[in-house]
Amino acid sequence: MFLRSIYLKTLRDHRVGALAWGFGPGVLLLATLTQFEQLVGSAEARAALVAMAQQFSWYEEPIGITRPGGFATFRLGPMLGILPSVWALLAASGTLRGEEARGALDLLLATPRSRARVVWEKLAGLATALVVMALVLGTLVWLAGVTAKAEYGALDAYVFGLNVALTAGTFGAIALLVSQFTSERGTAAGMTGGFLALSFLLHSTGRVSPNVKWVSYLSPLYYAGLTKPLVPEVGINPGAMLVLAAIVVVCAGGAAWLFTRRDLGFGYRLPLLGVLPASGRPAAADGALARYAFSGEWPLRSVYLRSLRTSGQAALWWAGGMAGFAVWMTAIGKQLQENLVAIAASSPLLAAVFSRIAGGAQANALFLGMLVFTFTPLVISAFAVTQAARWAADEEEGRTEMVLASPVPRWRALLARFAAIATVLLGISLAIYLSVAVAAAASGLALEQTHLLAAAFGLVPVALVVACLGAALAGWLRSGSVTGGLILYVVASFFVMFVGPIFNWPKALIRLSIYDVYGSPLAGGWDWAAMSALTTVAGVCLALATYRFRVKDLAR
Repeated sequence: MFLRSIYLKTLRDHRVGALAWGFGPGVLLLATLTQFEQLVGSAEARAALVAMAQQFSWYEEPIGITRPGGFATFRLGPMLGILPSVWALLAASGTLRGEEARGALDLLLATPRSRARVVWEKLAGLATALVVMALVLGTLVWLAGVTAKAEYGALDAYVFGLNVALTAGTFGAIALLVSQFTSERGTAAGMTGGFLALSFLLHSTGRVSPNVKWVSYLSPLYYAGLTKPLVPEVGINPGAMLVLAAIVVVCAGGAAWLFTRRDLGFGYRLPLLGVLPASGRPAAADGALARYAFSGEWPLRSVYLRSLRTSGQAALWWAGGMAGFAVWMTAIGKQLQENLVAIAASSPLLAAVFSRIAGGAQANALFLGMLVFTFTPLVISAFAVTQAARWAADEEEGRTEMVLASPVPRWRALLARFAAIATVLLGISLAIYLSVAVAAAASGLALEQTHLLAAAFGLVPVALVVACLGAALAGWLRSGSVTGGLILYVVASFFVMFVGPIFNWPKALIRLSIYDVYGSPLAGGWDWAAMSALTTVAGVCLALATYRFRVKDLAR
């Protein structure tokens, strides 16, 4: 059924991600709403919530938070805008550029079909996947509202899902446009991911600094936040949703126009920009391909160095985005903590609520860990998903065969690839460590350096579990299924860690989440048992992947 047209094939490729990002956040919001009365049912608890929420206005505006819909929007709203956007930008960057790199578009256009038809059917398939995500999310939000007796109705729930899909579609369209100027999908995804992080920082800065509120207008997340269907005081903002839709149309339309006018396999060359010749070669001799040549031959000396180069290009953008987020959160962390401690002094109840963050190195670490290291493991896992998908795609596109024909033993090729990924992950972790350390020193926030090292470099085993699991799955599945399976695993792990304690799920079940195993190393230091467990799991998955890769027939 799904292979009858380009549109249906594209929808098939993205169906797992659309269902996962509709179902996962929907269940998360359902859990939040059903626990509303238990968490903030008393007058004292609501007063504490209001006092605390004022200090987190940089995260989300605390409007109507004493009612179920407003509480869920405040707690989950920004996360539900950002995380599906990560999936959308990964999916969109691979829709044209990824298939172009694999040679699939060459075969498709040889059938023959016009470029315009191909690109518009692919865009329609991706748009339908976003609509499916919105419908699934809206249905679960509506059912959650009925269960919790919330103040919003079915229309509000489905508009909420549509707004999340529009936000994700915005960053997906931007990634699609950026991919027309890059030679690899990873670079386009990394650049768009960096812009997503910048968008959050601009939006947050506009909230906490009224004098520079204008910077919020540069962020798509600002317009996404103007619509809050679950909060009656705000409701639906058609103008803001139209702005998001206009960004989607302009970026997707521009990407489609550029795609029909450039050579396959090459990024579009911007006019008026000169082309730098490759090192040691005149520009005239290189011709049109000069801008695609390597500046030096070091990446060609081994499989490891070549893999390090290809992984490192995208990693620079991911590292920049995560480091920028860490710097900003650390810079405002000290002031936020002092504000909360001052509020706690006014009430015995608030003092009990905020007692764990009331001064001292341990309190500083706990609070900063909550600000910085709650979502950083999830983001670095998304980067690991892209690397695992690249490994599976290289096999399908025939690049792995070329490496093995050099000849290189299969086990060495795979281990060299994942040694490069581990090196890149260490680099990202180092960037996060240095960013937090410098920002903390500048803001006067006392931190135990060994604990900060544990928090930053503890991200490496978490991401390696995801990447090595992807390599193992690639032994049996195609690249699209590998990506979908990893997305489901990452979403489920985060969901179990986030929701399990609320529902008092068995500890053994919660410990299956890699994020629960990661824990809070900034407050507790390096947990040798937990890190050893993650490293062992990654090693087992890599060993299984190596064995399977040695005995299987390569996919083509």
